[in-house]
Amino acid sequence: MIRRIVRSGWRIWEHIFCRLYHLQDIPSDGIKLLKIGVQRYRGKQIILHDKTEINPGDIIASLHLNSEQALLLHQAGASSIRTGIKLLRHAEQAWEGLKEMVERGDIPSEVKAFYGVTLFYRGLLAPGMEVREASAWTRAWQSLYLRWLMVLYHPAGWQRLKTRKEVWVPKEIWISKRQLLLHRNDAPQRK
Repeated sequence: MIRRIVRSGWRIWEHIFCRLYHLQDIPSDGIKLLKIGVQRYRGKQIILHDKTEINPGDIIASLHLNSEQALLLHQAGASSIRTGIKLLRHAEQAWEGLKEMVERGDIPSEVKAFYGVTLFYRGLLAPGMEVREASAWTRAWQSLYLRWLMVLYHPAGWQRLKTRKEVWVPKEIWISKRQLLLHRNDAPQRK
């Protein structure tokens, strides 16, 4: 009961956050797993594997897991393996939706790369995506934030966090626009 009340309050905050930062759903069949927002990069210069340079002030698109929608992947009694497979399937659909947004011009042409911080980097990777260590500051505050979301939304959130603690470390995921489009149809289609 308390969890539902807290989740309702958090849902209001997430709605406000999405409006403030102009986040929009990435189109996908069924579950809208990811949201996207465009922003200026504020970190140190990085060079991605394909030599794309990301400098302070460059335009990037930030990726956000849609917690409410991700909750729909969990079914009572379903194994974590089954849920993981569903996550992979919906992540593939989200990457295809993101590619379509780029090709249609729904994302500004100045966007050089797509970026996110997540605990689920193993299940969300697209072909051409790379995983990087987050800065100590990002790792600290994102760890608290993402763990909070895990406890709030995952049916066994607190118990999951107590097991294999080394797995629950947030990482940055990056993919250049060039790599995203290069791998347009590389992912096998699952039915």
